[in-house]
Amino acid sequence: MKMRTTLLVFSFFLCGIAPVCAQSPMSDEAMHGTDPQTTVATVDNKVCPVTGKKIPKEDLGKYGIEYKGKIYNLCSEACKGEFMKDPDTYAARAEESVAKTQARQSEESGEMPDNLSGMEDGPLMDETDNGPAD
Repeated sequence: MKMRTTLLVFSFFLCGIAPVCAQSPMSDEAMHGTDPQTTVATVDNKVCPVTGKKIPKEDLGKYGIEYKGKIYNLCSEACKGEFMKDPDTYAARAEESVAKTQARQSEESGEMPDNLSGMEDGPLMDETDNGPAD
């Protein structure tokens, strides 16, 4: 009976701890209660900001690194250390790469990029650039 009770208690313990272990690691802010509602966004860059190499589809997300609430894709484990030496620069490179890709895709499809859609309408210039078009 004692063995059965011990086994039962141990089983409940494992059932209670297993879901906690299955969750992704928490950031320092979340662990220390400074930001319990932290959500992490994926930048979805397809070019490594450290090496400048295109990341193969099968490796996207494999070597990600979280920085300031965003996950940046890298091409290898070695790039994580390099990224953290100057994270602001590499994060900016990744986001710039994504913005250029989105602008190129929008241009190809004829859509206006999101970063330009809020611009105020001003006078249109004609092709000679001599002033507003009539």
